[in-house]
Amino acid sequence: MFTRKTVFVVGAGASVEVGLPPGSVLKTAIAKKLAVNERGFVDEGIRQAVAVLIEKSRNTISWALYQDAAIKIARAMPAALSIDNFLHTHANDEKLVTIGKLAIAACILDAERKSILRSGQAKSVIDNAEKYWANTFCKILTEQVQVNDLEDLFANVTIVTFNYDRCIELYVAQYLTTYFLLKPSDANALARKLNVLHPYGQVGQLPWDRRSEFLPIDFGSAIHPEQLVECVDQIYTFTEQRTEPKVIQKVHQAVSTASCIVFLGFAYHDLNMAILTPDVIANPKIIYGTAFGVSDQNVARIHTSVRNALSHAIAGSPEFDMSESNVGCNQFLEDYWRPIFN
Repeated sequence: MFTRKTVFVVGAGASVEVGLPPGSVLKTAIAKKLAVNERGFVDEGIRQAVAVLIEKSRNTISWALYQDAAIKIARAMPAALSIDNFLHTHANDEKLVTIGKLAIAACILDAERKSILRSGQAKSVIDNAEKYWANTFCKILTEQVQVNDLEDLFANVTIVTFNYDRCIELYVAQYLTTYFLLKPSDANALARKLNVLHPYGQVGQLPWDRRSEFLPIDFGSAIHPEQLVECVDQIYTFTEQRTEPKVIQKVHQAVSTASCIVFLGFAYHDLNMAILTPDVIANPKIIYGTAFGVSDQNVARIHTSVRNALSHAIAGSPEFDMSESNVGCNQFLEDYWRPIFN
């Protein structure tokens, strides 16, 4: 168990280890998902979901409006830093934001279905994901923990994930089943105690993970159009997070009081850092983070800006140890196991 309050901040690069797309690949997938030809939407799932949206509007919104929004998004993706940034830029265009969220949900659920975690069964999940960072995270978490000590297993750890997928929740539950020899129902109940915060929402919740009002969707299952449409209301833009701050307050509380913060697969974009940074830093911190694929020049700028954002009024700027640019999330946790844990 962690003996000091620790927050793991997880970005898209962390889910790549199980087959989910990084931001650049997600943009391309969204553009393809929203393709339109002379017959309308090329993707049948999107077409059926848009039909549901039009029916819910009692035909007050036309096919042409959604198709026009889809064309605009698809054309803009090569120019966008991310789909999240693009939707934030156009937050006042309701049709564009809706169709953008629909495409995000469809692409993420497709990716879950194709990921190495897709079976959802404990043996397959653990066998296939040995090099997933969550495996090493769980090993750190359970070091020297006995079965009789599980009640407080997650007492000092919070995960803030900027990803829409449910890979972390799924993996942790299956790990607990396998490592502690628990019944799935008991492992699921214990996994629900892990504080996992999704500032941008998620594509439904796992059926056993009833910690929110999100729509239950099995991991890797085929998705009905009605389910895809319901996911639209469970994905938030940066603007929506600012106007509905419930999750953000929890994020700020966790970050403010943490003694250790670990960034994994995180790109340190300004919008996401703004969501993370509380008004007051209650505890001084030590920080660790990956820098996979980041240039030396950008690393230097990130290093300075993160330290400034998370400075303590008395203790000053925190230590911030970043990895080399060729080190992925799982290797990073293996390399930094003792500094993070101790």
